[in-house]
Amino acid sequence: MARCVLCAAGVDSSTSARLCGAHEICCRVIDALPTAVLMVRADGTIALANPRAAELLERPREVLEGAHVGDVLVPRADLDEARGRSRSTARIALPSGREIDVGLAVSDLEVDHPGCLVCAFQDITPTLRLQEERDRLMKLATVGEVLPSILHELRNPLSAVTTALELLVEDHAGGALGAELHGILGEIRRALLCLDGIGVVGRDVRSSSLGAIDHAVRECCVVLDARAARSGIVLEVDIASMPLLRIDRGVVRAVVFNLLMNALHACREGDRVRVIARLERDELVIGVRDQGPGMSPEVLARCTEIFFTTKRSGSGLGLPLCVQLARSAGGSLHVESALGRGTHVTWRVPVGLDAEDGGEVERWSK
Repeated sequence: MARCVLCAAGVDSSTSARLCGAHEICCRVIDALPTAVLMVRADGTIALANPRAAELLERPREVLEGAHVGDVLVPRADLDEARGRSRSTARIALPSGREIDVGLAVSDLEVDHPGCLVCAFQDITPTLRLQEERDRLMKLATVGEVLPSILHELRNPLSAVTTALELLVEDHAGGALGAELHGILGEIRRALLCLDGIGVVGRDVRSSSLGAIDHAVRECCVVLDARAARSGIVLEVDIASMPLLRIDRGVVRAVVFNLLMNALHACREGDRVRVIARLERDELVIGVRDQGPGMSPEVLARCTEIFFTTKRSGSGLGLPLCVQLARSAGGSLHVESALGRGTHVTWRVPVGLDAEDGGEVERWSK
């Protein structure tokens, strides 16, 4: 006596050993479908899995058929909840260790098999990734549209306040009031650096005029040294004297600010952060190394994605902006990191000059 694969009822031996009557034809049709399909009994066990389901779930059909659907896809209760909906999604783990997102369509089977379901599903992970990338690009486009006007409205009054404070600091040099004013001035300069850090979207790294890039790096480090000192972090600086370069000083300040702020946020009291800037052959090299906790492989793989951040108040713009600036100038950004070993970020761009390393090297720590 054979048994029906769905209801497990006894059937005459003249019928299929797998399916009652016409169900055998349905089984063949399901096997030929390009979509993954499972037929699930009322108790949640899988009665039938087609070849595409076996391929997608990374298990042989012999293993799937008879297994509980909750062990390979989603719990039976989730299928009941998804029944009749136009679309449901779920994330599942595969034997290979991968995780994928699947789209589910669930329907009741014939009335002579009460409680049995047909579940068609497919891997929608690539589609979701494309949607996420589209959303990121739309956000970036929105930021690019509104950012210039916002920065203009902020930078002008801050610059005016900076000028006034510099005069007041000179007038009260050496006194308690002068010290307080100097602290306020430092915070405003840091705010201006922050605006530079996000205000160079779309700017060209190269400039038609010559600039003192070593001074630009040094200015940024001096301003952020106060931030490091308040957190008990030692900032070490190694800046080589360079010839004047046709590089935008504002871009360089933005790069140093973003890399250095990331390092300071990652560090704890007693840690050290080292900043280097020099010419190596025909490239401007800026590097920031910290003694923070480092990144996991998963975070390292995504750290340059726009809007990706592990910080509670982070924007996820700093590293992606540095990458964009480097690539637009034919350069690169390289990140080395491991848990417990800190992070080292190196930003390189060609300078287009036959300049040599030379001059004095400034090294300091506080």
